[in-house]
Amino acid sequence: MVKKTLQDHLIQTNVGPFRVLIFGAAITTLGLWTTFQDPFNPVKLATILLTASWLVGFIIFNINNVLQNRVRLQFLVLSIIFLFSLFLASIMTDESRIAFIGENQRNNGFLMYFGLAVIAIAACLLISLNNTFNLFRSILWLGLSLGIYGLLQSNGLDPIEWVNPYNSVISTLGNPNFAAATMATFATIAFGVQFITSFKIHFRLFALLVTLILSATIFFSDARQGLIGMAVGFGTFIAVWLYNKTRKIGIGFLIIAAAVGVLAILGMLQIGPLANLLYKGSVSVRGYYWRAGIEMFKNYPIFGVGIDRYGANFKEYREVGYVLNYGFDISSSNAHNVIIQMFATGGIFVGTTFMALNLYVIWRAFIGLKVLNKDNRLKLAALFSAWLVYQATTFISIDTLGQAIWGWLLAGGVVSLSTGGSAISKQDLSRNLELNKLQSRSLLKSSLSFLLLIFALMFTLILFRAETNMFHTRAIYTTNLQANSTYLKKAAEKTINFPWVNPIYKATAASYLVNFGYVDQGLLVLNEVVKNDKRNAEAIGLLADYYTQLKKYDLAIANRVSLSKLDPWNAANYLELGRLYKQAGNFEKMNTVKNKILSFAPETAEGKTALIELTQ
Repeated sequence: MVKKTLQDHLIQTNVGPFRVLIFGAAITTLGLWTTFQDPFNPVKLATILLTASWLVGFIIFNINNVLQNRVRLQFLVLSIIFLFSLFLASIMTDESRIAFIGENQRNNGFLMYFGLAVIAIAACLLISLNNTFNLFRSILWLGLSLGIYGLLQSNGLDPIEWVNPYNSVISTLGNPNFAAATMATFATIAFGVQFITSFKIHFRLFALLVTLILSATIFFSDARQGLIGMAVGFGTFIAVWLYNKTRKIGIGFLIIAAAVGVLAILGMLQIGPLANLLYKGSVSVRGYYWRAGIEMFKNYPIFGVGIDRYGANFKEYREVGYVLNYGFDISSSNAHNVIIQMFATGGIFVGTTFMALNLYVIWRAFIGLKVLNKDNRLKLAALFSAWLVYQATTFISIDTLGQAIWGWLLAGGVVSLSTGGSAISKQDLSRNLELNKLQSRSLLKSSLSFLLLIFALMFTLILFRAETNMFHTRAIYTTNLQANSTYLKKAAEKTINFPWVNPIYKATAASYLVNFGYVDQGLLVLNEVVKNDKRNAEAIGLLADYYTQLKKYDLAIANRVSLSKLDPWNAANYLELGRLYKQAGNFEKMNTVKNKILSFAPETAEGKTALIELTQ
């Protein structure tokens, strides 16, 4: 009788954390706030951290369940090693704010991955064969919401007036590629549910409806990532389903699907027989991003160039072909391949441990698919196929928060189901603990989670306030009325002086001050930004422009020279530098700059202008 009560209590105490896990992941994907400078990523990062903070208490007070289960222990150890490597790389990064919070409009810093790792470990403890129905049901409703919203956007019925240069189908992810990739993850789950006969027919029909809606929305998004993702997910699941029927047919289909998948990826890169069908310029440009990331890793193999500091280094490592094809001012803040990004920004230890985590998930998936039977195998196949969609899309894209949380959650779920999928171990059921002792532990666990949640909430409020400050500063500036200069000054100062403000926001607010007549104050702030981050090309460029306008040519030249070291293939910057040398009467250096421009960009507008203007 005591043993039954103990089991009932353990199951009951897992319901709350499971709901927190799923609800937190859903809100991360759906979350946005239109009065933030970045309406998407800060909300999603905050939700990840709040969810993880609550789940830390659950993990700590279930640590015995981890230690006594070899598979969960291995997953925990790999996650901790990855986080430790990432933390070391973060403290070695030259800009700590970016290392921990992340680049502007990316937020792929240490805190994001810490939250995702906690969520993956919690998922490994909480997701089981018994509650996959609840997990799938939540994903289907979330997928339906995204699909319907995307269809409204594609028909011009979005209630939010986005300033959006892309296809209108951005859903709640901010970009059609991100939206399509996330919807492909959910569509794969919905597709798989239709084949699981232990689920009732009305639920499987609901899954069919969600699959159709998501497929249509992905088609209207015109995002290749979504279509490729669905092909990977659906193909993997069908291979497992066929394996369930006939082993040889399943293996044969998987081999064929893998070959087609390789050809599809090559086709997206304008290689092979599928190039005409799948090639898209925005995908092909990834090659430049990847090679730049690889060069960063070669030059900084131990700790990389700094966590989420790809953007601060890209212009130095980009190829001359990139600037000639896409322009001198076009840049990238991410390698658009998560593995390359890890090696480039975190170095050998971060990249290797990240790959080890992913390979471990694949290994456990194959073990689980081998030992599980019938519908249980298909449940694991649905999770694994959806996780592969995430992996396939991050091969040519970034770790966007709204999808990444599901990639890590599904990873934990795959590892858990591969053990047989029991969220409560036999060891827990045989400890002969008394019920009141469990209740006491549950109270302590809740207290710890609540305390961590308070800290996460305080950080969230700081993050949100910084976003709101910048949004209001920009709103005042864009009215472009000199009568608002006093309000602009106060708003800009509030943005600049706020703790841990994004350096880009600080530089932008400073430029507003200069443009509204507060020249000395704005220049002082810009110089402070550059002093704290010598790779802030945007702030250096602003200083060069302003000093030129003020006819302080020596200072303008110094900033242009600094910029040329960070951006060695920027003919536009060299042209301005040449003009400054001419103005200063330094014709020798003017000719050196002219020859530099003509050495790599003679046919550009800058090259032709240099031939005319940069003469003695």
